[in-house]
Amino acid sequence: MSRLPKLCRHKASGKAYVTDPYTRREHYFRASYGSPECRREYDEWVRQLLDRRRVVASGAPPGSSVTVGRLIVDFMAHARTYYVKDGKETSQVSTVQAALRPVNNLFGTLPADDFGPDQLKAARQWMIGAGWIRQSINSQVQRIRQVFRWGVEHGLVRTETLAALKTVPGLRFGRSAAVEATPVEPVPLEVVERTLPRLSSTVREMVEVQLHADMRPGEVTIMRPCDIDRRDVPWLYVPCKHKTQHHGKQRRIYLGPKARAILAPLILKCPSEEAWLFQSKCRGPFVHRRSHWTVKGYDKAIYRACRKSPAIPDWTPGQLRHTQATVIRAAFGAEAAQVILGHSQLETSQIYAERNEKLARDVAEKIG
Repeated sequence: MSRLPKLCRHKASGKAYVTDPYTRREHYFRASYGSPECRREYDEWVRQLLDRRRVVASGAPPGSSVTVGRLIVDFMAHARTYYVKDGKETSQVSTVQAALRPVNNLFGTLPADDFGPDQLKAARQWMIGAGWIRQSINSQVQRIRQVFRWGVEHGLVRTETLAALKTVPGLRFGRSAAVEATPVEPVPLEVVERTLPRLSSTVREMVEVQLHADMRPGEVTIMRPCDIDRRDVPWLYVPCKHKTQHHGKQRRIYLGPKARAILAPLILKCPSEEAWLFQSKCRGPFVHRRSHWTVKGYDKAIYRACRKSPAIPDWTPGQLRHTQATVIRAAFGAEAAQVILGHSQLETSQIYAERNEKLARDVAEKIG
């Protein structure tokens, strides 16, 4: 293992990668092969590799010379290449950073193998003191364990260290000082009706389509004619990207007569099949650079409309899913709500695929 791994080019994507001599796995870099940024990433990766070789050559146990801070830096370098969607970092990168911030601040200089259950609980106590939600704290603690699991995989942390961290149980409801999350309540339909006249025509159409099809806010903002199969009724909308895409799931949204009545004129006016249906002429931080609405901008537009009248309580696009799900469940049962919302587990959806498909089509035609 005296020679350094060669920097290679992936033919299909044009990305640069190397094969880790310890794990025998390919490590991809963010920058394209041959670019100056790629060379800098490769040099940093080589520096980390040489550090690991020095530890092995000295005969020291794996992880004995790695501090918690060093482990965090190495993992974040990995995270920025792993948590990528459509060529961009996902929100998971910033979420992991938030989880590791108290760990680094409190124990950054501590050897990674000395980070045990007491230290993990101290970082968790910091999160409680900062007012984080209990469910979020449990998720962030799990991400901290994930960093140490990655360290074990790459020979930076002992297996015993990770095993000890797994003994720390999650916070239970009513048995900790952590703040409990406020349940997302459905917004009453009469509140939505009072809000619609105060919205622009585009945002009003987005609200109505989202409500009728019971989709996520991010799914309505990126609608394009090419993603809607209009050969049969109900229309079938398959978003170009969605929340659970990285889990290998496909999102299928059926568009009933009410949604089709709104979308049909927009499709006719659309300059091309690949153009966004809900475009914005505005420019600013809440509008996508390619001129379709962002979820944040969509939410902001509704917030401003609610603020125009003291009689209208604030609500968000995310609450529309709960509103329509309540209606569907009352009329068609829990299974219908699960199918329309797309919440079924992958194994369950495979077993009941045929029955669920027909149920989703029937519900969409009757209510959407």
